[in-house]
Amino acid sequence: MVTLPPAEKIADVAHANRQVFIKEVLEGPVFKSMVRGIEEAAISGKNHYAFQLVEIESSETREVLLDMLNLAGYKTDYFIGNRITISWGTEDKK
Repeated sequence: MVTLPPAEKIADVAHANRQVFIKEVLEGPVFKSMVRGIEEAAISGKNHYAFQLVEIESSETREVLLDMLNLAGYKTDYFIGNRITISWGTEDKK
């Protein structure tokens, strides 16, 4: 006989695995590439950066990236075609 596990147990498993996934994204090459692009754009005097996700990245990965950017105070726009426009500051800081 197959039994259905309690919803609370399944929710705990989902939460634990979500935390593992977030950690993997933040330690992975996509996040590191995005941070490097932001830093390079800032060094060159820009206040924005367009980051292109590759087609194989999941919507869950995109969600983690957008959440982390927003938590850190960046403004983000997501466009069809897997492009994230990231901005910070204002045009003129004179």
